[in-house]
Amino acid sequence: MICVFSCLALSIVAQDLHAQSVIATDFTGKWILDVKASSPNATPKEYQNQFWEISQNGSEVKIRKSYDYKNQPISYNTVLYIDGRGETNSFPSAIAKQTKEIKSKTVLRKGKLVRKFEYSIGIGRFTTRVVEEFRLSSDGEKLILDSQSTSDLPPLSDHAQYQIVFRREPETPPKSK
Repeated sequence: MICVFSCLALSIVAQDLHAQSVIATDFTGKWILDVKASSPNATPKEYQNQFWEISQNGSEVKIRKSYDYKNQPISYNTVLYIDGRGETNSFPSAIAKQTKEIKSKTVLRKGKLVRKFEYSIGIGRFTTRVVEEFRLSSDGEKLILDSQSTSDLPPLSDHAQYQIVFRREPETPPKSK
């Protein structure tokens, strides 16, 4: 009987510690792409005015991504579960002019959101594996996305990595009457 209560107490403490670690870093905010601070070629010239709005509630992180592709506005939502349960999201592929579905797993590790996924190109013949790490700068004013990928696609079969930097949008003061 003592073992049952000890195990139950230990389980509650572990869940509490996990919950605290999950919400320790809050990525909530409005973020604007900083092209100059990002890696060269991380965002092709066709993609302009990138803007992300992130809201976080416990282990759920919602990201509304918006940008212009060749002067055409595009936006979509991504939901990440940082407790590792996995997620499925669709996003528009402006180049292929179709919607792709991506299954991924996301965890919070040492203050970073780490997302792993893969996708296929060319009717499943070539696979690209991606690891993305989202982190905040020490002052919380920059959202930094480090991405690493490997691919079976011949021109991309090497290892690719880049960094995209977003700056927090300044709070807009309320208008005076």
